Amino acid sequence: MKYKGALALAIVLLQTGCVSFDTVPEMYARSQWKGRPAQDAINFFGPPQKMDRTTDGKRVVMQWYLDTSYNTNEVVAQGAERHGNVMVHTSYWATVHKPKRCIISVTVDQDRKVVEFEADKGKMLLSGGCKSVKFGPP
Repeated sequence: MKYKGALALAIVLLQTGCVSFDTVPEMYARSQWKGRPAQDAINFFGPPQKMDRTTDGKRVVMQWYLDTSYNTNEVVAQGAERHGNVMVHTSYWATVHKPKRCIISVTVDQDRKVVEFEADKGKMLLSGGCKSVKFGPP
C-alpha cells in the first residue's frame, strides 16, 4: 500500500517537470566534448557571453545564452452567435510569441581542456529551448 503513494508522487514529479533527464543528443555531445580543447567550443558556439571561475579556482565555466524563441499562429479567442436557426462559430487567430532560451555551459580545466558539457534542463523561466540547438562538436 505504501508503494502506491510513492508511485503516485513519482508520476506527479515526472509530469510537472520537477525531474529532468538528459536527452540523447546532450549525452552524446557530453562524450564528444570531453577532453577537447576549449578553443573548439569557442570556434563552434562563438565567444562565450559569460565566464566564471569555479569555487576552487581550478576551472572556468564558459556559458552561451542562445535565444530559441519562435512564433506560432494560434486561436486566441472563440465566439458563437445565432443567426436565425444557425449557430455560427468564429475563431480568432493571432501570432503568439513563445519565448525560449538555451544555456550551454562548458567547464574547462587548467590545461584548457573541456571536462564538462551541460545544456539547460528547463529549470529556469523561458528555458527548455535546447531541442533545436546543435550541440556539436564539428
